[in-house]
Amino acid sequence: MGFVIRRQIHREPIVVYDTNTIWQGQTTGRFLAGETVRFRYRQMMALGPGPYAIRTMIASHDGTLLYDWRESVISFEVAGADAMQGIANLGTAIEIEKVR
Repeated sequence: MGFVIRRQIHREPIVVYDTNTIWQGQTTGRFLAGETVRFRYRQMMALGPGPYAIRTMIASHDGTLLYDWRESVISFEVAGADAMQGIANLGTAIEIEKVR
């Protein structure tokens, strides 16, 4: 189970962030045909201004078979992020140390 955050830049879709349970090392267990599954992501984002869209997908345990894929499940606009440049604020911490 995963999701992708994308943004259009000069009419080209750019992947801002992409993750899934395989890459996170999370085991989902087995599901039977017809079962309903709910999964939630908690995500802290610091994105630059502009429009974004999220797509979701569910695949086999090894990612080789896609069972479901939904484009633009959620679309949103980031406004008022004037104190940064770029697409994403990576949360960099800068440490300064005098070396003697």
